[in-house]
Amino acid sequence: MSNSPPNKKAKNAVFAVLALLLGSVIAFGIWTSIKPANNSIERGKELNQRAWDVTYEERGLPIPETGPRDGYWGERIEKKAPHPAVKWTEPTVQLAGILSIDQNGVQRYLPDGKPDSEVLVVGGSVAFGTYASGHDTTYFCQLGELLSKQGHRCQVSVFAAGAWKSIQDFTGVRYYTLQHSKPNVVVYLNGLNDLTNGSNAQTLFGEPTRTKDGSQWTYLYHEHDYRERVDLYLKNMSDAADFSKSQNQKMLVVLQPALFERSQLTDVEKELLEGSLLPHKSVDDLLQSYDAMRQGLQKLAKETHVHFLDASRIFEMETATTFTDIWHFSDVGHRILAETMLPAIDQILDNK
Repeated sequence: MSNSPPNKKAKNAVFAVLALLLGSVIAFGIWTSIKPANNSIERGKELNQRAWDVTYEERGLPIPETGPRDGYWGERIEKKAPHPAVKWTEPTVQLAGILSIDQNGVQRYLPDGKPDSEVLVVGGSVAFGTYASGHDTTYFCQLGELLSKQGHRCQVSVFAAGAWKSIQDFTGVRYYTLQHSKPNVVVYLNGLNDLTNGSNAQTLFGEPTRTKDGSQWTYLYHEHDYRERVDLYLKNMSDAADFSKSQNQKMLVVLQPALFERSQLTDVEKELLEGSLLPHKSVDDLLQSYDAMRQGLQKLAKETHVHFLDASRIFEMETATTFTDIWHFSDVGHRILAETMLPAIDQILDNK
């Protein structure tokens, strides 16, 4: 993956996985219990920030002075708020033009005039809109603007939180529909957290477990139970489809972008991927698992009313750095995601 000397490659991998760990734990709001132990932690943080910066620099774009809207390593978002149904949501935050999360953990794009429909998006930090530079540059606000141009006065609501897995996404839809409002279209923007988060398929992020090899448990511990993770994800999406049908809602599943699906990586992305793979057996395990998800979702779409959009490789044509870690991307990626989702949601709304 790189021509760097072996010792330098090993150091880069350590720094990259530290950036991955920091991105996970800080987004989850537990940074207060983790203190920088050495220069490697600082180097990991620097890699994460450098990745975000070069997504602009390599395209000749100015780097937004405010940084990511959630802050580097989630510094603008404090600890998660406990929730009786989904375990946790993002806390209430109001920063004009940057972050607007209400008391229920929901963000919204509101069109001019009274909305004629509502699209609800659920998922983890990508669905939340992490690493956009501001509220208006998130994929969901850009999607709302694009839908308006297509003649849909559509409210786009986002009920998503860092590290959610698909069982929380589905529970979130059920809770939102029964307790708040009944959206016309439900979008599940997910997939990758089910493969990477939690010790195994059944556990959520941050739940300590006994390790199979007797090692000390960490937030990145992974049992390599890829088949079980895929099966449970597809079951959750099938259960979600049944609920959506019972509520007369349209349902779209979007398999989210993933760094390992990029065939041509930039130098920074190579560093990020190298570190991201340390908790895993190989990149092939992730690729094969994602392909199994893809095929399972295609089958679900054929057999039910569910719509499926494969967004896993939507950055394939980008020659500049786009990812900031294995999951996230800055404004350019948000724009591409919005443009990719537009035709599918436009068609669903036209046929409602």
